[in-house]
This record gives sequence, C-alpha cells and structure tokens, in this order.
Amino acid sequence: MKHCSLYGHGILHIGCFDFQPSIPVATIKELAELGFLDRAENIVLVGPSGTGKTHLAIALGLKACMARKRVLFTTVHALRSSPKFGVKTASGRYS
Repeated sequence: MKHCSLYGHGILHIGCFDFQPSIPVATIKELAELGFLDRAENIVLVGPSGTGKTHLAIALGLKACMARKRVLFTTVHALRSSPKFGVKTASGRYS
C-alpha cells in the first residue's frame, strides 16, 4: 500500500452493512471474498451521491491490498481524462 491513493477508512466488518441497505448483504460478502479478482473481472460502482459507493470501493481496495493484489482506485472523470484510458478528441484532449 506504499503508493496507495485510497483515502479514508473503508472497512468491511461482518454485520456492518447499514451504509447501503439496498445492496444485499450476500452481494457485499461475495465481493469481500475478492473472487472477482481471480476471474479477472472489474468492479464498477454506479449510483447517486451519498449511497456508499466510495466506502465500498475503498473497503474492497484495502482488502485487496492486504491480499497483496494490485489496485486501481479512480474516478470516471480521471479515467476519461487519462491518456491511458480516455478517448482522444479532435482537439487533442481526452474525454
């Protein structure tokens, strides 16, 4: 976690799932097992502000770091404006 850009303290404790009651507990537990990493799947969390996306992303990222996995934590804006991931427009900008 030396170069980790995860901020805050996202923690997945068993029984502490009230930050977003609309996500089934079984789904959160499945994500916490990090099986998506073994299957080479990405996780994209989408929803309105204040719904716990960042909390869950940070918690999963920290758990993956503790499992000695590489983690990319970013925003859609950062991805879209990145030369590595974004789409270059006619003006030469990335969007």
